[in-house]
Amino acid sequence: THKDQLRRLFGARKRVIVKASPEQIREISRSGSKGGSHIWPFTGDSHGPYNLLDRKPWFSNRHGQIYRADENDHSPLRHFDVTVSFANLSA
Repeated sequence: THKDQLRRLFGARKRVIVKASPEQIREISRSGSKGGSHIWPFTGDSHGPYNLLDRKPWFSNRHGQIYRADENDHSPLRHFDVTVSFANLSA
């Protein structure tokens, strides 16, 4: 069935999504901005902020766009082994 296909698809790729509370974000931002010329959470010199929306969408159709960045797009992401994605959905 369609439901079984979805379970197999999403069960094969178990990922962890962490959502920080507003208090956690404030505290991390406060402690990360106390010194140095780096941008939280990256230590050392930074290449500055990275705007996903300045790039061409990674995927686009009539329902919206997906923008993504990985270590090849923004080298500080390499330290955390992460890829960042943003979905802009249209109604």
